[in-house]
Amino acid sequence: MVSSDFQYIKYEKFFYPLIPVRIARSETSLEIHTLIDSGAVISIFKSEVADYLGIPIDRGERRTSTGISGPITVYIHNLKLQVFDKEFECKIAFSRQLKSRFNILGRDGFFDRHTITFDEKIKKITITEAD
Repeated sequence: MVSSDFQYIKYEKFFYPLIPVRIARSETSLEIHTLIDSGAVISIFKSEVADYLGIPIDRGERRTSTGISGPITVYIHNLKLQVFDKEFECKIAFSRQLKSRFNILGRDGFFDRHTITFDEKIKKITITEAD
């Protein structure tokens, strides 16, 4: 069982549970820091990530996602993510309307593959690959 600890990363005045993730399409991949968000049902990434990977966003399954900033249009694609040295398929929604500072890792496809522990006191997240 693989387990890793990540210290929260300071961005402006606050600390966030951000982890590095590699996202890939065909031969192109990109490593980005993503916010672990237990309130997000699905992972939502900014459109710039899709553009870099050559993903035609509008060809994904169109949905409306509602968060604290209101409803946004997202397009869902199945892509490969890599956390640690483990690669797996995950539904990623892309949106041109995402207002978050960060790309977001949500529950569907990520939380169900890992045990995730947030330790706010020492600003650390532990991620363990589920059995």
